[in-house]
Amino acid sequence: MKVKIDGKELNFNKKITILNAARSIGIDIPSLCYDDRLSPYGSCRLCLVNIKNKGIVTSCNTYIDDGMEIETENEEINKLRVENLKLLLHKYPKGYDKKYADKRFHELIKKYGLEAKIESEDTKLIDSTHPLIYVNMNRCINCYNCVRACEDIVGKLVWRSVNRGYNTLVIAEGNKLGNSSCISCRMCIDVCPSGAIEDSILIKNVYPQRWIDSTCSTCSIACPVKIGLSNNDPSLVKLDDKKLKYATDCLLGEYHWEDTYYSIERIYYPLIRAENNFLKTNYDHAINYLASNIKDIISKYGPDKIGFLVANRLTMEEYYVLQKLGRDVIKTNNIGSNLDICFKDDLNNLLNSIGFVHSSIALDKLDESKVVFVVGEIDRYHPALSSIIRKISLQGKTSLIVIDSLNSNKPIHNASDIYINVDESTMARIFKYINYLLIKENRYDREYINNIENLNSYYKKIENEIKNKEDLIPIYEKLDAIFRLISENKPITFIVELNNDNELSKEIINTYLLSNNSKLNNKIIPLFGSCDLIDSLYMGVSNKFEPGLKPSNKTGLDGLSIIEKAEKGEIKGLIVVGNSLLNSNLYREKILKALKRVDFIAQITPKFDIVAKYYAKLIIPSPTSLEKDGHYLSIDMKIRKSNKAIDNGIKQEFNIFNEISKSLNGFYYKSNEEVWNEIGSINEYLNNILINKFKGGYLLI
Repeated sequence: MKVKIDGKELNFNKKITILNAARSIGIDIPSLCYDDRLSPYGSCRLCLVNIKNKGIVTSCNTYIDDGMEIETENEEINKLRVENLKLLLHKYPKGYDKKYADKRFHELIKKYGLEAKIESEDTKLIDSTHPLIYVNMNRCINCYNCVRACEDIVGKLVWRSVNRGYNTLVIAEGNKLGNSSCISCRMCIDVCPSGAIEDSILIKNVYPQRWIDSTCSTCSIACPVKIGLSNNDPSLVKLDDKKLKYATDCLLGEYHWEDTYYSIERIYYPLIRAENNFLKTNYDHAINYLASNIKDIISKYGPDKIGFLVANRLTMEEYYVLQKLGRDVIKTNNIGSNLDICFKDDLNNLLNSIGFVHSSIALDKLDESKVVFVVGEIDRYHPALSSIIRKISLQGKTSLIVIDSLNSNKPIHNASDIYINVDESTMARIFKYINYLLIKENRYDREYINNIENLNSYYKKIENEIKNKEDLIPIYEKLDAIFRLISENKPITFIVELNNDNELSKEIINTYLLSNNSKLNNKIIPLFGSCDLIDSLYMGVSNKFEPGLKPSNKTGLDGLSIIEKAEKGEIKGLIVVGNSLLNSNLYREKILKALKRVDFIAQITPKFDIVAKYYAKLIIPSPTSLEKDGHYLSIDMKIRKSNKAIDNGIKQEFNIFNEISKSLNGFYYKSNEEVWNEIGSINEYLNNILINKFKGGYLLI
């Protein structure tokens, strides 16, 4: 449909709101109650626009129509916006608009030449009972974003409104947030445009005086961020959507760094277990103690009785030095991670079929896809990527299909054109049915399938399996719509949050191959939940691969095999890097049983976890990502720089691995840069990989 916004003619393939249509071309219509994670509400009355022959409407909940002509700014609209802002300012205390100038409400006050003038505040509306969230309802403008987000997205009822009209007030459950059922997700902070609900760390440390450009290490997206420092303490982290387009709204990256950095479980000096207590020591003694235990185990049992398990994301330099310490110095190839503990089958399926496990599209090019097809809990594990997908769909740049097994509403559901909610046991059958239609209707490209001779046997197999399709009847129309959408539109990007379901991952990969086209390649982004350490594989943290996915000719154990051997008492020494080893509920009990059987466990970790408290004989503290220099590798093979924002005297893993090697008479690097130069000189794969050149793959039968 054709529309005209401020004189510019635009074409859209689907109905979207006027506000999002304007945003798609860079026009920022003022709004306060609109957040694209929530359903349009229209309460602030600031997103006003004029439609020719219709008049002034709110753009957040009015959809475009063919031939519509829209004006986003004129004298009448601006006058109404000013009057509405004055109404919101009628009880707003002065000073905050200057102190926290980047709040959306404060930006609009400044834009329209207004300022807060109320001198006093009601102390009864200030609540500091929650350790992470500060509440000052003197600053509330009654947009109700917190109420709606808590109920509709988080599934809680922590916030509610009381009274009516002028006396309406938003309060926490039980009148005090500290006494409520709040789970500290910080969603309410993120959707609040005025600062009525704020991060306690920011309130305590005041607004940042300086900013450091860096990279978030929470997930494989590795988003560019800005770290804000207040008196040399970190107080605010913001995603930099100028460097990665549309990447915003990530609670994990913007708030949950606090859960480690400011944790009461944080470790600042090495500890050696002595009976039921820990003895404080220094780094030199701890590293020599670890080296001595490694030598003893090698002397008694051999190097193949030692294993490495990586449970936190590291920099590329740290991965590289770790695997070199294992292979070249200790002489063990027992090198694994959470990734191959939790996703062994999915990894094998990807490598056996299409030969890679990285994204085959740059994340800032997602809006070039005609269709984005999302499978799984992306909002939970990769919210910044969900934000990108949500925005390009809402702005009409792509069609969005979402399939998951969630029993609660998520922001990406509201942005989808087709949404299917089924239990996990039905998911594989959905993709078999789609694959059946693609083959039956001859909608596949023979040149793209490397084992085309197996196509008939695969077709007969799935034809028999879907004959009994009663469970698909309720979603039959949606499945046909998906088939038409992916048959008639290219390219498609599949974004798959894997869950170690061998059958499901096979069928999704087959759908990717069958719907592909040798001229207009479809893309795929595999994701691995809370164990998403895919970058470790490329840097050689694997028994199968050395850096650059070069096959290893040495025998050794992957992560899951290390756990299985340890369970039998066949691993004598274990070095655990990170505090997330027990992230996988699937293998939690198995891992705990294995840890009990290991003679010596050393853990390198930023804070206490179950491994440190009950199993490790040596604990060496490591920094958070805010305290690191180095490089991170994103899922789309972009290398992003991490800059140390704060120095607490905690050694980076790079230095720890380096000094362990030196104590064992191995290599010693003088600097991080020396390692980086070595990675660049030997790892041609990382330097030369062309992520858009992949052709063909093997059907998994």
